[in-house]
Amino acid sequence: MAEKFETYKTAVVSTANMPEGLAKILDSGTDMPFIYESVEYGYRIWVPSDDIEDYYKDHWPEEIRPLMVQAFKEGCKWVNFDCDADIDYRFKVWKW
Repeated sequence: MAEKFETYKTAVVSTANMPEGLAKILDSGTDMPFIYESVEYGYRIWVPSDDIEDYYKDHWPEEIRPLMVQAFKEGCKWVNFDCDADIDYRFKVWKW
């Protein structure tokens, strides 16, 4: 029996850090080679704990891969792309 809640770190960035075309694919519910979900204000994409630079380099779309790799390096388990979040200018930005 667990004696405390499991906690994890989540990166939160603007949906502007994701191309609109990818957002449309995620909205459609298309099977993707990564775990994701559409949420009310954006999208959540899971960051695996494996060595993603080797195993997962071909799973995420190239446009968001640098952001996802950085989230992995910072110990995040999820990346939330939220329409109300700040844009992270370390990564590519798209106008919708």
